[in-house]
Amino acid sequence: MSTTSLRIACWNVLADCYFTPSDTCSISWCDRFQQIQTILASVATHTDIFLLQEIDHVEECYAPVLKQLGFGYLYVQRPGKEDGCLLAYATHMFELIHSEEVSFDDLAQLFTTDTSSQQTTGYRHSSFLRHNVAIIAQLRYTNTESDLGTYLNKNTDSAPLPVTTEHCCCNDIIVVAPHLYWNPNFADVKDGQVTYLLDRVATFRENIIKSHISKLTLSETHVSREDYIPPHIPIIIGGDFNSLPDSKVYHILTHSFRYQYLATPTSSVTPTFDGGLYHPISASSSSSSSSSRSSSSSSKAS
Repeated sequence: MSTTSLRIACWNVLADCYFTPSDTCSISWCDRFQQIQTILASVATHTDIFLLQEIDHVEECYAPVLKQLGFGYLYVQRPGKEDGCLLAYATHMFELIHSEEVSFDDLAQLFTTDTSSQQTTGYRHSSFLRHNVAIIAQLRYTNTESDLGTYLNKNTDSAPLPVTTEHCCCNDIIVVAPHLYWNPNFADVKDGQVTYLLDRVATFRENIIKSHISKLTLSETHVSREDYIPPHIPIIIGGDFNSLPDSKVYHILTHSFRYQYLATPTSSVTPTFDGGLYHPISASSSSSSSSSRSSSSSSKAS
């Protein structure tokens, strides 16, 4: 593969629990999954990471298929629902270092009681209980001598430090797999969800850097810990955003965030965000053209 290539497949499969047979389509789950399995097998030959939404029947159906195809996976189920999000990675390329589950229902707890307008506050509180979820994963590329490993090693401003392999994050990527709320009449819910997601991703990355710095093995011939610039960790966000290119969700992902690396662990540099929260992430779209679909599943990378 080329120096900077990483192949990712993103797919909302349509969970069996949401599939309603009709006169024009009465296919059974067994027949549907046979077709899903065939598609996954054909795509897996040129895919490094799967980001799948609306996944149910995980243990009995998806798990054995993914294992046979050479993929490890993470799965988070929606609270009170039968489906969830699944992130699968090729085990010959990556090892899982750390992961977190995100429940967007947490947003409901971020609103404080307003005694002057309890009714409005209560509505906003309950409107965020949509049972949507996401996965955040730190994956480490295992073959540092390959094209992608060379790219990850070279594309960093880090000072050369003698770091043991298990402590080094210069071959890591952060992969995020969300599924946002579907209803177009609740744009504020989706805006809140993507803002909260990026806040969690920023904290996730910051914790990786802090852990990395705390485990560094320095010698007197290298820079001090205070002058050390952390390695760049690419962030990939791919999922079903249920949003169009002219939506605020799309704008938040691609325009509102500015990333500034911290030169030292105590840097006073503050990333800026025009929505009221701070997120040290810069994102760009994986698509160069707009779509007229009523919803979109796409990937973003930074």
